Amino acid sequence: MTDRFKGFLVTLEKEVRSDESERIIIALQMIKGVLKVKPYVNGAEDWMAEEKGRLDAAKEIYDVIRKIHQ
Repeated sequence: MTDRFKGFLVTLEKEVRSDESERIIIALQMIKGVLKVKPYVNGAEDWMAEEKGRLDAAKEIYDVIRKIHQ
């Protein structure tokens, strides 16, 4: 038996202004079987996740450099 999907989450490469997003929304709606396209606005949770990711990456880079210089 194969899995059945009820939706897909599309992540954009970079943030898009709302006035520039209309063509993307229309293009996604043109795909066969697409019922609804709902854009999401960046919020505090997104900003916190990005900052946490940057901090984690910086720590990993620091650890690598520290190991090289020991």
